[in-house]
Amino acid sequence: MTAANQTPEEPMGPGGLVLVDWAFAGDERDSGIIPGGVAETGAVIAGRRTYDTSVRWWGANGPTGEARLPVFVVSHGQPTEVPENGVYRFVDGIEAALAAAK
Repeated sequence: MTAANQTPEEPMGPGGLVLVDWAFAGDERDSGIIPGGVAETGAVIAGRRTYDTSVRWWGANGPTGEARLPVFVVSHGQPTEVPENGVYRFVDGIEAALAAAK
């Protein structure tokens, strides 16, 4: 999910971080919601544009951070540069991504 005008410099779009500011405002109850929810996920499916604009922020661990859940990226090919020891797998089509995530 992003705001309009997403770029690699602002992967959630200008002002888009307001969507998650509450989770990083310093209240321990709020800051535990995202990691706790992510830990229950099992896997993540992302589109190639989301990967391309977010990988510099996610790093090798992906969007789930220390949980290091597998990320299946729907893409017609693998980029030339992928973080070493990363959690990313590139699959051709949403059906393949869903099957792999299961």
